[in-house]
Amino acid sequence: MIPNPVSVDLENLLRFFRQVYAHAMTLQQMMEHPDWEATEETYNRLRLENDRYAAEQFDLIFRALRDPIEFSAAIQAFLEIQSKDGKIQ
Repeated sequence: MIPNPVSVDLENLLRFFRQVYAHAMTLQQMMEHPDWEATEETYNRLRLENDRYAAEQFDLIFRALRDPIEFSAAIQAFLEIQSKDGKIQ
């Protein structure tokens, strides 16, 4: 059964996707480094780092949901600063 889009809590849905993203990045790092010991301790250490990174990335989306005008202004300011250098970093 497909849920009614009005009843979906977007912030909870984004939190879920943030967790999936952090988990996927953690597994990817472990697979890219077969010389690392594949233990729960290694996973947990990497996961903490990836949780912080994912939180930073998804904070942009949360800001856009909470206040689209503020988010738009922040993006515009970012683009203006980058355009002075002639490139987006």
